[in-house]
Amino acid sequence: MVALWMALSTTIIFWYWRNNEEKHIKGFPLSVLFVALAVTTILCKSANGWTALAIGISSYILYSNFKAVPFIEILFLITPLYIISRTSSILSAHEIVTVAEIFFDEERIISLSTRLQQEDLINVQALKRPLLGWGYFGRGMPIDPVTGERIRMARDALWLISFQTHGFVGLISLYSSLLLGPWLMLRNRKRLIKSELNYYLAFAIALSLIVILFSIDSLLNGMFSPLYITISGALISLYMVIFKNEQTDEVVRN
Repeated sequence: MVALWMALSTTIIFWYWRNNEEKHIKGFPLSVLFVALAVTTILCKSANGWTALAIGISSYILYSNFKAVPFIEILFLITPLYIISRTSSILSAHEIVTVAEIFFDEERIISLSTRLQQEDLINVQALKRPLLGWGYFGRGMPIDPVTGERIRMARDALWLISFQTHGFVGLISLYSSLLLGPWLMLRNRKRLIKSELNYYLAFAIALSLIVILFSIDSLLNGMFSPLYITISGALISLYMVIFKNEQTDEVVRN
């Protein structure tokens, strides 16, 4: 959780540093702050932090050179596609591990494989009550066929915890709250460019990226912070301001 937080903080500083004429915060150089945060992220020695940092910086390089966001839009699709493919058993644990072996060492692959095997068992049980889930008190855990008792196992993924506990209703509610803001920003990016608030564009894209990266991380980890939904709400508010300004301009023209 700390590694992801550091990676996302570093990403925001990098976007702000490279896209802003002001290169200092209260006299402190943004370049030095970025390097300090980046080194701290690396020293956290967590694959999710390293990956998020690499994606965050790469996204800015692509955005600044091409003024387009297809890479970020592809990242946006990862979360819903993963959840759909896992709940429908289209994507197996073996296939995920096979791809992960290309990028990560044996220790992390073993950890990932264990998580996914437990995820498969919990998912099977969750699908027995798919609409509203099993609720709390361990009622959604798989049952041992020999003893008839519920098997206690770790639930590492936030999406799986939500699905097991609250079913598709809770799952859709959670990720709609998270991803609605980024979706509106990416979909209406050109409207923001044409508005008087266009100076917010790069920062709005950066904040959208932050939420998207957290949602991807939540596919394997169960850590949650209300900050990300708050960011999504801020992006929705910015969209509403743009929409309201457009309506006002149209009334004035008429």
